[in-house]
Amino acid sequence: VLPLRLAGTVLAIGAAALLTVLFPSLALALLGFSVPFQDAVSIPVGGFSVTATELAVALLAVVWFMRVSARHRLSLQQAGVWLPLGAFLGIALLSMTQAESLGLSTKALVKWLEFGLVLTLGASLIQSPRDMAIVLGALLIAGAAEALYGLNQARTGTGPAGFFLGGGVLRAFGTFGQPNPFAAYLATLLSLAGGMGLVLISRARHQ
Repeated sequence: VLPLRLAGTVLAIGAAALLTVLFPSLALALLGFSVPFQDAVSIPVGGFSVTATELAVALLAVVWFMRVSARHRLSLQQAGVWLPLGAFLGIALLSMTQAESLGLSTKALVKWLEFGLVLTLGASLIQSPRDMAIVLGALLIAGAAEALYGLNQARTGTGPAGFFLGGGVLRAFGTFGQPNPFAAYLATLLSLAGGMGLVLISRARHQ
């Protein structure tokens, strides 16, 4: 009954929801993996589009709520982040009175709310070293895939004319559409991977 792409999207969301109910840490892993590929799933809602990352945030909140309901115990880790984040959001709300586009400002504000939710709910769902390994693995696999995609862009010179430097070198932009957020994403994950590498080397030496 549904168009093929929409049907595939619905099936993928359903499968992800089922897996995350069985393995709650997968909700956070899916969220981390979705960041560079969030536009692969885009559902128009009103004047906005809901991306794969926003769907993953909603799934994370549902899984957390189900877990709390089953255990009859409220568990919130890193809740202190809401003090500075709340102050920031208050200032942002004031600045929105001067915004040229209320819609874009609202979308940016929602992203900061998602940040707080991911930090507090995600920290509450990680209960064991295995959970941590699943989340870190998803982040690093997504980063490696994004890096390879960017390398291929640079190798083939596939990109807008404005992204070329001297000598015909292309500034890769990955799936982010712009070189700077692409570089920031990879730099963040490179720091994570480097720190993990140093820990593993240190442990190997002790052993």
